[in-house]
Amino acid sequence: MPQFPTLAPSSLSMGSQSNNYISKSIGGVRQARRSGTTLLTFDASFSKLTRAQAAQLWGFIQAQNGQFGVFDFAPPLLKDSLSSSAPATATVNTAAAARQSTVILGGFVANKTVLNAGDLIRFANHAKAYVVARDAVSNASGVATINLAFDLIRPLPVATVAGLKNVLVQCSLVDNEQNQSISAPFFHSLTVKLIESI
Repeated sequence: MPQFPTLAPSSLSMGSQSNNYISKSIGGVRQARRSGTTLLTFDASFSKLTRAQAAQLWGFIQAQNGQFGVFDFAPPLLKDSLSSSAPATATVNTAAAARQSTVILGGFVANKTVLNAGDLIRFANHAKAYVVARDAVSNASGVATINLAFDLIRPLPVATVAGLKNVLVQCSLVDNEQNQSISAPFFHSLTVKLIESI
């Protein structure tokens, strides 16, 4: 799968998009339904690029043919766990079912905060990246229960590898139309909107 250029953006905002349906009855009772999973979104702005820097980025964006292409994106500063105790990978210790939001992982150092709320995690058999809902602390055996912000979209067999560092998010462009601006003295600027595409 192609990977988004590693050029660091001047600003990056991360968000999410959920398909929720909320209604209230005449008596004021709230009813909520959820369809599908929550998708991660990114707005990456690049400013004051030289022509050579912009060319690499612009060529990649054009090669996606608008919303058609799918690629991996490594969000700067967010692709690695905030915890210095997090290894590059861990493994699923106990099988987990689809629609479950807790996962038991092994392979951590003992008795440490191994993942922090907001960290990204991606399992080897999933195209989806997940967000850790709250800090995870390992036990004396190096095993930790991870609470995910989103339900699993498919089962996790025992020994599935979980990527905790250099996590790639599978994305596509949000829009079919892309633009860049050039201003004196010939600096290029552009903003790219991405959405997770699973």
